[in-house]
Amino acid sequence: MSKKISAGTARRLYAVLGVVGLIVFVAAIVLIALDPGQPGPYFTAVSGLAVMTSSGAVLLATRASPGD
Repeated sequence: MSKKISAGTARRLYAVLGVVGLIVFVAAIVLIALDPGQPGPYFTAVSGLAVMTSSGAVLLATRASPGD
């Protein structure tokens, strides 16, 4: 069984996920700057961007929801 969480809790959860995505992205950029020949940080940077994008979309959707 799943429990529905409130919009405020969802916003807080996805804000934290967005911050984590930002930290991952910045760390990957630093690694790319230090050693641009390694392919791993490029994939990590893309995944950090994906996490930030998805959390931003959820934050916009929960802010615009009329049920809160």
